[in-house]
Amino acid sequence: ELMGQMSFLFPLWQDILGSHFTLNASYTQLMFWQVYSKSPFFRETNYEPRLFISWPFHKGWLLNIGVDHQSNGRGGVYPDGMERSWNRVFADLAFSGESWMVICEPWAPILTRWSSDLHNPDITDYLGYGRVVFAYKFHQQEVSIVLRHAFKGDFSRGAFQLGYEFPLFGKLSGYIQWFSGYGQSLIEYNHYTNTLGFGVALSNWI
Repeated sequence: ELMGQMSFLFPLWQDILGSHFTLNASYTQLMFWQVYSKSPFFRETNYEPRLFISWPFHKGWLLNIGVDHQSNGRGGVYPDGMERSWNRVFADLAFSGESWMVICEPWAPILTRWSSDLHNPDITDYLGYGRVVFAYKFHQQEVSIVLRHAFKGDFSRGAFQLGYEFPLFGKLSGYIQWFSGYGQSLIEYNHYTNTLGFGVALSNWI
């Protein structure tokens, strides 16, 4: 399987009314492509638009607060049981230096009556209420850890993701990723997955 992710950030209103606040919009798309099958198809695609306000309130500190929608776009004509979606409010607190970064991002579901309650009412039992990210850069290489815990099922749910980037040429980096846990994609949010992937990256955490 070939997994690909692309993300875009759009500043909509910088220095709002002369302040240090900025209104941003972002979009992330995560794709799982069965490219090695006889008839290649996209097994799953996840879409995640966000609207949030950023505040760099101190040197090395950044706070983002906003709303987030995540779904796999399988509503409407698709068979019942295939749609996954939820809406969240989130607060993303990042603390960083020249070669390291820590992110703490709690979230809470909102508007559940029109999203998660319809298609995946137990999604927080597996994807939890937040994540923590650690990243460290050294000699043009980067190691990152993403932790997500659901605090359910005797602390057995959640996810662990380890990433390693190394330079190839120009802005292109090699990338190795190990994922273990729940929710690598929305369609399998309640299925345990272990994956090891090798590929390339155009950007990183730091």
